[in-house]
Amino acid sequence: MKLRGRTFYLAATLLVLVACSSEAPPSTEPPDTAPAADADAKVDLLSGTWILNVAKSTYSPADLAPKSNKVVFEAAPDGIHVVTDGVNAQGKATHSDYTAKFDGPEVATNGTVDGKPNPDASMASWKQIDEHTFEVTTKGTGQTINTNKIVIAADGKSRTSTVTGKGPKGQALNHMVVMDKQ
Repeated sequence: MKLRGRTFYLAATLLVLVACSSEAPPSTEPPDTAPAADADAKVDLLSGTWILNVAKSTYSPADLAPKSNKVVFEAAPDGIHVVTDGVNAQGKATHSDYTAKFDGPEVATNGTVDGKPNPDASMASWKQIDEHTFEVTTKGTGQTINTNKIVIAADGKSRTSTVTGKGPKGQALNHMVVMDKQ
């Protein structure tokens, strides 16, 4: 009889301690990662390394067609990190490296041509239209130079950019740039 009473007392004490505990029992659900996953999902199709497909691209004026271009996109908080490297129509190395927020302020592109600051394009701002479509506005000396509408193919293996605006000499631009995902 004493053993039963003691067992009952211990079990009752344990139940009272559990009931009075301020800690919630451990969850079997995975931690909530929705905000981070949502931020990454915004650029999921765009993220990665893209290489210019010169054969499928058209440039107007044609003398502005670059010899090569590689773009690397990575997800960043509320936006995108962009790194570009290429060779322009004149055979000079080009580079830019910046991070922009979607629907955020314009940011410096840190662009260079032949190792010197790019005089033609110094600022960029990004918008995401939908999962497959982005719009980049580029400015130089305070004025909009061009708008680049990026559309990612349904299979995610290529993207087409329609670039309209003004070239470095004020000429009208109308480029259709195709890039393949690596």
